[in-house]
Amino acid sequence: MILKHGNKTVLADSIFDFSTGQRLAVTTKEMTSTELGGVLKKYEQDRQVNGSNVADLLKSILPAKITTDLGLTNNVVKIDLRKVKTSSLKPEDIQNYLSKNTSGLRNFIAAQSSASEPYVVYEAYFADTLSISSEPGMDVSSKIAVSSEFKALSSGDPSFSYKRESEETILIKANKPYVFAVRTARLLIRNGVYTLEFTNFVPREMKTAGGNEQFSTSVLDGYSPMNLEPVKPLI
Repeated sequence: MILKHGNKTVLADSIFDFSTGQRLAVTTKEMTSTELGGVLKKYEQDRQVNGSNVADLLKSILPAKITTDLGLTNNVVKIDLRKVKTSSLKPEDIQNYLSKNTSGLRNFIAAQSSASEPYVVYEAYFADTLSISSEPGMDVSSKIAVSSEFKALSSGDPSFSYKRESEETILIKANKPYVFAVRTARLLIRNGVYTLEFTNFVPREMKTAGGNEQFSTSVLDGYSPMNLEPVKPLI
C-alpha cells in the first residue's frame, strides 16, 4: 500500500498486514520480450542515448557509487532490461478480499491525515540485469574487453557488477532484483465497502515508512520507468 499526501508519498505495509484473513496468492512470471515491449514502448526514444552520457545516467539511477570507467564511446546506445519478471494480483480478488477483511485497514487509514490518499500496488515489474548496446558492428566501449566474467562496478561494493558480453553490449547486473515500474489503484469506500479506482498515479518521492530512503522518481501513466530500487513486498 502507498499513502500519498500532497507531493509526498510513503510506502506503507502490505494490505494483508492489517488483517488476519488468508493472504492472496501472488502470481509471478517471467515476461516475454513482446510483453516487455508493451510496457516500455512509449519510452523507446528515452532509452536511446549517446554512450558518453550513460555514465551520468547510471550514477543517477543506481544506488551505488560507481568507480569503474566503462569507456563508453560516443556511439548511440540503447538501454534495455533483461530477465524481467512481474508479480501481480487480480484487482477483483483484492476487492473481494477487502470486502471481508477491512477493519484493521480502516483503522490504519483513519489514523492518517485526512488529506492522505491510499493506493494499492497490484502489479510490480522488476529485473536484475540492464544492457547497454550499440548498433551492430559499432564498439560500445573503448576500454573494457569482451569477457564471460562479471566484475564489481564499484570498489568494495558487490551490489552491482558488469561484463562486456560482446563488441556491442555491456551488461550491468544487480545482486538482487529491482523494481522499475508499478501499476496502482486508489482505495475508495463506496457503500461502506472498499473498492479500487484504477489510475495512472505513481509516486514521485515514495519513501519507505519510517525512513528517508528514496524509493522512486517521476513517473507518468500506468506503465512507467522508475529509478532502480530493491524489490520490496509491494503486493
